[in-house]
Amino acid sequence: MNKKKSSIIAQVAKLFIIGTIVTGILTYFSQRELSDASVRKQTETVAGHIADEVSIAVKEYPANEWLVPYWKEHSRTLDIVYDANYTSVERLRAKCQVFEKRHPDLVIQYVTEAELMKLPEEDQKLYAEIAYSLLICRINEIKAAYHVDYLFCVATDDTYKSQFFLFSAADPGDVRGTNYEEVYPLGAVVTVNKSQSDAMYNARKSSANLADAGDYVDYYAMYDLIGDDIYLIGLTYNLSSLKADIRAQTIYRTVSAVVLQMILALMTLLLIFLFVLRPLKEVQRIIRMYKETKDSRQVKNSLNVISSTNEIGQVADDFGSLAEEMDDYMARISSITAEKERMSTELALAARIQADVLPGVFPPFPDRNEFDIFALMNPAREVGGDFYDFF
Repeated sequence: MNKKKSSIIAQVAKLFIIGTIVTGILTYFSQRELSDASVRKQTETVAGHIADEVSIAVKEYPANEWLVPYWKEHSRTLDIVYDANYTSVERLRAKCQVFEKRHPDLVIQYVTEAELMKLPEEDQKLYAEIAYSLLICRINEIKAAYHVDYLFCVATDDTYKSQFFLFSAADPGDVRGTNYEEVYPLGAVVTVNKSQSDAMYNARKSSANLADAGDYVDYYAMYDLIGDDIYLIGLTYNLSSLKADIRAQTIYRTVSAVVLQMILALMTLLLIFLFVLRPLKEVQRIIRMYKETKDSRQVKNSLNVISSTNEIGQVADDFGSLAEEMDDYMARISSITAEKERMSTELALAARIQADVLPGVFPPFPDRNEFDIFALMNPAREVGGDFYDFF
């Protein structure tokens, strides 16, 4: 029973398919780790730029070193107009008009600490409220431009166990409050987990990084150290969006690697077909032709067309020589066989002549009872043996 045979190219293709599947699986898991690190690194880089922009927005006020601790110290007494660029622009404009009317020689954005110290306490408070509201408007714009889930500035101490919220950006319609996922107002105090605490500590040591915070990831960057308070700028990203970015990047890299491998596999299969399989099939065709024609000269001429210098070319040369040797051998066998047949015929004829000469009737002398005589000849296998007669 003949077994069903498959071609070399099919067998190699199966190996390539299995290899591609295995490589794709391994690539997926390895790329997932790389994508996670890459997305986190990109997030940290962008977050660093955003933190720098927030820091610049605060430091645009010449009196920022006075304002920041003032906001923290008087958080419970300040009348803050939050998100004026969304809903409360009239209240903020009214405050600005009052300040400008009282101090027409001062420009709000350029008031220095020395100038503030000369103002009455009431006007200092008014200026702090105006500057805070204007800063919140700018922070809101930064948040909207970079699509950050949360953008804020907090103060902490050297224990890094809690956060005092100095300011937080908001989107239109966001609710300000102290509940989870609400935008914290000035003065909100929250405790942090170990990951957030470590991240704040690292930010203090000039090594900002991401920290897990429930369903979110926080990023902290050092803003300033004022007295015993450590001020940090923080950003929060939703984990689902980061995971989506990681998943998309992983799939893209995995598909790219698999497609590249498939292209290389197809190129390899093509090269195998051109330089291995096609010459091998030609050798196979010539061998089958020789089985039918037994013409070594034709086989030799056909095999000379195969110009491969590899093992297949050597096989073709060896088979051509083998075909010639087989033809020579068959010619010698035919000659020897013919000679043996001639000798056998001559020997058979001689044996028949000898056998015919021997007496074949016994007893030859039936009327003589004094003796019995019998003749027998048992010839050798190759020759007729000695001939004899009786008298």
